[in-house]
Parts: sequence; C-alpha cells; structure tokens
Amino acid sequence: MSQIVDRASLITEFQAYIKRSFTIDRQDTFVQLSELRIQRDLRPQETVIKTTIVPTSNLVDLPADFIDVRELSAKKGARVIVLSSVGRHKLSVATSQTGFPLVYSIIGNQFEFGPITAPAEFTLWYWKKLPPLVNPADTNILLTAFPYIWLYAMLVEGAVYVQDDTMRQIAIDTYLTEIERVNRRARESRFGEAPVLGAA
Repeated sequence: MSQIVDRASLITEFQAYIKRSFTIDRQDTFVQLSELRIQRDLRPQETVIKTTIVPTSNLVDLPADFIDVRELSAKKGARVIVLSSVGRHKLSVATSQTGFPLVYSIIGNQFEFGPITAPAEFTLWYWKKLPPLVNPADTNILLTAFPYIWLYAMLVEGAVYVQDDTMRQIAIDTYLTEIERVNRRARESRFGEAPVLGAA
C-alpha cells in the first residue's frame, strides 16, 4: 500500500482495494459521502478547538464550522460552571427561572441556555468541521492521522455502489472498529469531567 496523504492517494488506494476504477463523478460522490460519514461518527481530540462566545441573549449562534459540543462552560466569580446538555422540556423549565446558567440545548445552529441570566462569556470546546477534500492535493489532519478510517469509509460507499454485500459488511465492520478505537482514546483523554453545578 502506498502512503495515503491526500485526496489523490486516497482515491488511488481505494481503487486498488476495491479492484475497480471509477469515473471522476463517482469518485467525487464517494469522497463526499465518506466525509459526511466520518463527520457524523468520528470525535477525535485532533479536531477539538476552543472559542469564547459573548452572549447577547439566551439564544447564541454556534461557530460556522461546528460539528458537536465537547464542553460549554462559564465563569461565576472564580468558579467555572460546566453546563449540562438537556432536552427541550428541561430547558423550558430552566429558562422560566432566573439565575446563573446551568443547562443548555442545541437546536439547528444555535444553543439556548437556562436559567437566563447571561454570563459575561461562555467558553465552548467543540469538534470542528474540516474543509472538504476537493482537489487532488487536498489533505487534512484526519486523513493523515487516520488514513484507514478514510479508506474503509470509501470502501463502504464503493461496495454499496457495486452492490457487493460481502465487501460492504467487511468494510463497515472494520470502519466501525477503527472509529470506536479513536473515539475511545478521545473519551479517555477528556478534561473537566466533573462539572460544578449550582449557585454559590
């Protein structure tokens, strides 16, 4: 196997593994669907970033490259309060009260917090979306760190297209095993696992 370092080498190895050549439009589709699959399933520490958000109301826009939240917190004096993610019913109860935020919920591209006394700022740690692989030389940290995940995600899509159920199942099993391995490593390395809740 050649080293997978960019879109072109990913496609080369994909076609070698699936033992078929596909037209450019099919390659584009396989890469796009693989990106969406990986974006949905993979939560690696390599793509977690931190940002500061200054709220003007209890509905706050998420960053444009947001995929999923790792941690949302705010300072109350010297204390850091880590908010808990809740469903809409619990959020509704919380937003009917006053006091420092303890919970949040995400709808679309915004998060809403409650109770509704806004802190000076929130600290948001989140998994970011990477630019798509469009040109042959395009690459990103996920492709270079986890080339096998990309390869097996592509093989899933290719096997579906050629209707090879045996290959598809092997690709899915391998893909899911590798996804779980990376996600487990990320879970084990998490920080701030014990949120501080309640008013001082």
